[in-house]
Amino acid sequence: MDVDKMQTKLAVWAKDPDFRFDDIYNLLYDRDWLRRAYQSVAANSGA
Repeated sequence: MDVDKMQTKLAVWAKDPDFRFDDIYNLLYDRDWLRRAYQSVAANSGA
């Protein structure tokens, strides 16, 4: 799963007042999404 692409899509959707995040639960609890997010955070040495 391409996290950057998904973040871009989410940002666009969030700007649309008529868009409903009906299935956001399934996205946030997707194992691939969580694994990639963890790897990204774990690799970040901080600001």
